[in-house]
Amino acid sequence: MAGSKQLEQTSKSIDSSAHMITTARVPADKQVRIAFSLNDSPDDASPENFSLAFPELDQQLQPLPPCHDSKESMQVYKQHCKIAEEYHEVKKEIALLEERKSIHLCHSNDKSHLAVSVPVVPVTVHRGC
Repeated sequence: MAGSKQLEQTSKSIDSSAHMITTARVPADKQVRIAFSLNDSPDDASPENFSLAFPELDQQLQPLPPCHDSKESMQVYKQHCKIAEEYHEVKKEIALLEERKSIHLCHSNDKSHLAVSVPVVPVTVHRGC
């Protein structure tokens, strides 16, 4: 009975404060709940957000999920995400510029066709005697 109270207390301390990690020996048939918190990580750094965080990027350019117990790994992941966002913005800008270029080329081709398509009428000059 004392063991089950200790497990309840451990469970309560995990629920109320995700900053502490406590351990207890638990029989194999008992359910175990584990909670942890990363104070420096943003709210959107949940594991489900790590998979394909940037679906438009090629697989080899995807940021790799960080090791949660390493601050350096979390910092590298955040930097990689920032670089991926910048890369995405640059690709978007390039696509817009290419679209504008093709529109301008179409307009310039239309104007050149207009100039060429005007028929040239030969003018004959009659000299009077």
